[in-house]
Amino acid sequence: MHCDNVSDLSSAPPGNPTAKYDTGLFPSSKSNILSVESKLRSFSASPTAFRSSGAHGSSLPINQSLTGFVGIAVPLVTTPEVTVEEKLKEHLFFGRQRLQAVIAERNSKLPQHGSWEIALIISGEVPPLNPDTKFLNLLDSSNPDYTGWPIWLISRGFKEKDDRPYVFEGAWEALIVDLEMGHLDFMRLDPKGKFYLMRGLQDDLTISERAPVPLTGLDFGLTIIRVAEALAVGIAFAQGMGCRDATLSFAFRWSELKGRELMSWVSPERYITRGRVAHQAEVTTFVNLAVDTPLSALADYVQQAVAPLLQIFDGFELGTPIYEDLTKRVIERRL
Repeated sequence: MHCDNVSDLSSAPPGNPTAKYDTGLFPSSKSNILSVESKLRSFSASPTAFRSSGAHGSSLPINQSLTGFVGIAVPLVTTPEVTVEEKLKEHLFFGRQRLQAVIAERNSKLPQHGSWEIALIISGEVPPLNPDTKFLNLLDSSNPDYTGWPIWLISRGFKEKDDRPYVFEGAWEALIVDLEMGHLDFMRLDPKGKFYLMRGLQDDLTISERAPVPLTGLDFGLTIIRVAEALAVGIAFAQGMGCRDATLSFAFRWSELKGRELMSWVSPERYITRGRVAHQAEVTTFVNLAVDTPLSALADYVQQAVAPLLQIFDGFELGTPIYEDLTKRVIERRL
């Protein structure tokens, strides 16, 4: 900064031609101005070594030192790191936005239903991939197909064109609506290692004499099976993509839960005391696991994801052996 006249420093600030700066905040002579410039140069050259004397010769921090000779505090600002849970919540939010946009574009008429959502973010070494048919083929061949309607089902061979996947903003998307068979899925498959799935609750969409009236029940066994499958398919995708030393971060969200009763309508032989009703509308849980997690160890992660959901039904808890048995049945395809 160069000033030919000290009075320049007390000129009006931009946007307010009538106001004057308080010149007491600035040096009162050109020699003092040069002294300030010299100090600033010293600070630029060695900021850690620059300190000034306060009262009684004490040493002041850098930001207070700058306040002393230019009259402006220089706060030391640090930007907080975004946590993986915050990233997953953003991913869930974006996925739901896309779902609503696609439903609106197609003018789809859907029955009232609850939903189960998955957000998966793979962090670490994710090889560069593109949203092309090669990537879609990779996911299709990597999916172990543990059930008859797999998690992140690739629907390109479906009869209805609207059910087939398409590319939108760097990721494959698909909205599958087959209400006659009780299926409603929306998914996003991003080659950068981000995946999303919304699935209508089978408790609301299944056409069966045993199925509850829509929006009134939630099958605990079916919930465990679906989460176990999601974790296993996520690992298969990451390994198929060639991810090494990677971490898989999952978020699971269940919606439209309030007023539902916890039950076991899919397998009535799994007895559960009736009358456990949820008073909460939505639950979100989070799970992190390594890409090389053995499938035999998945039950612990399944329990971590599902237990908080079951607890809203009057504090209901399941023993670890039940999680282990149902997870093993998924992996061994014995459902």
